[in-house]
Amino acid sequence: MTEPLAPPTSPSPEAPARSRTRSRWFWLLVVGWAAQVLVRIASARGQVAPFVQPDESGYLVAARWLTGGPGADLSGSTFYQPGYSLLLVPAHLLADDPGTVYRLALVTNALVGAAAFPLAFLALLRLGLDRASAAPLAWSAALLPAASFWGHMAMADSVFTVVVLAWLLCLDRFVRTAALPAAAAANLLACYAYALHGRGAVILAVHAAAMAWHALRGERRRSVVALGMLVPGVGAALAFNSLVRDGLYPGGALGLEGELWNRLTSWSGQMWALGTGAGQVWALLTATWMIGGVGAVVVVARLARRDTAYEDRLLAAVLLAATSGVAYLTAAALPDEQRFGNHAYVRYLSCFALVYTLAGLAALVRTARVARPALVATAVFACSGLLVWARVSRLPEDYGYLGHDFPEVGLLGGFWGGLRPLWTSLTASLLLLLFLGLRRLGPRALATGLLVVNALAMLVITAVLARPGTTADVVPPGAPSGGVAIARPFGGHPNLFLIVRARTAFSVWWTELEFFDPRQGPPRPGVCSVVVNWPGGTALDATWPSHPQGWRARGAEMRSRKLRWAVWSSPGCPVHPGGTVRG
Repeated sequence: MTEPLAPPTSPSPEAPARSRTRSRWFWLLVVGWAAQVLVRIASARGQVAPFVQPDESGYLVAARWLTGGPGADLSGSTFYQPGYSLLLVPAHLLADDPGTVYRLALVTNALVGAAAFPLAFLALLRLGLDRASAAPLAWSAALLPAASFWGHMAMADSVFTVVVLAWLLCLDRFVRTAALPAAAAANLLACYAYALHGRGAVILAVHAAAMAWHALRGERRRSVVALGMLVPGVGAALAFNSLVRDGLYPGGALGLEGELWNRLTSWSGQMWALGTGAGQVWALLTATWMIGGVGAVVVVARLARRDTAYEDRLLAAVLLAATSGVAYLTAAALPDEQRFGNHAYVRYLSCFALVYTLAGLAALVRTARVARPALVATAVFACSGLLVWARVSRLPEDYGYLGHDFPEVGLLGGFWGGLRPLWTSLTASLLLLLFLGLRRLGPRALATGLLVVNALAMLVITAVLARPGTTADVVPPGAPSGGVAIARPFGGHPNLFLIVRARTAFSVWWTELEFFDPRQGPPRPGVCSVVVNWPGGTALDATWPSHPQGWRARGAEMRSRKLRWAVWSSPGCPVHPGGTVRG
């Protein structure tokens, strides 16, 4: 006799409600992401041409070369790893005009950078906040200048924050669940970071060490499989880097290995690396309005406490190791360029700013007694600020100062012509007091205050540091049918040749930039325009004594670097109107 069929089970009454809640939050995240995209595009609307040279042009030329377009010989320059250029391939497929390509690159930055909001939301949930509190805090934090300002430039830093935060979230999920898809995503992001910038080598090394350690402590079989999946990703990143290096740097890229080795093996080099690394940490805490300082103290405390869960300690160790490794090794490898940026540079650590800010926000919301970590953070901040002041106060007045090296530091110091570490430290500490007061009014008040500070900061920073220029400032005279050559030897400061070569290579979209010796007369037939040095005290017409009869010259300069050069063109080529073109 057969058993009677069991009546069908009806779904739990709570299931449809949970499904509707998840759907509602999903669409809220989509709307929040779209709003972030619009804000980022609007804030960068004045940018139509690269102004951080040769970095931006290096990435853009590599992207054009990846589409099969003209490349350039960038030998002797820093190797701009092609991970970011890969994101710019669609921009070059959609347009040829350099101005249009650049605007599309900034739109790409906005589309990717806006992912900081949903990722920050997930991170705050992981840190213990509820959805209602996490959403406004995540949206405000995603507009932190350290996480959004670099989106105004075609540089890897514009997407590095998103890559780091996504990597940490995926690694955290794998450590907690042993889910292989999460491990695969974390591996992919770590390898992509390695193809994105030199800092990615530190992230990849820390990631591999964490995966190996977890293989000894966690679920061994899945951990070993996850570690094995990392190998092809590393191989692909190495091959991709090598492909672009061989194609665009036939004479070799600027090597920093010698400088790094000398610093690591000498007492004076160690003092430089540690001092400069401390300056980077000080600039990082400034860029987080000192909320990140509270977050850093909380992360260190999590690692130090023995009752902390293994997964929390591992992720804290990963974050601290990656941050300190990037600060120390980039400081050791960075050559002394006779500029203030050597002593308190924020860009290399800016990819961690949002992570520490989120940790600090979670502590401000959830921790009843936050005074102790705030005091510890302020003490560390003050000591590092004094160290920066001691280092920069002895520098000569003619040291170079670039405003985009110090977006938040210059803002809080109230000065854009040099460093004022003590004023900057005081202002950042006062901002922390403001946020400590707002936390008492609840998460929404804290989120509103952070949004106001971030918005005002971006308005001022953009107004002061933006170099909008025009497309005509970049494109040299010359029809798309004519060749363009640059003098070599160029003369003047070595940076002049690197900057002018990269800038011209990007704007000459129809052909590959050539080289010629100006001492031996005109270049080959078919070259329509040439670029030569314009030394101070030299008349424009005397910049190329052996120029062919009838060729005309116009001047160009980059005022932020105090660099000048001249562009000569044959009579059959169009010339932009006006005399000196200011870039």
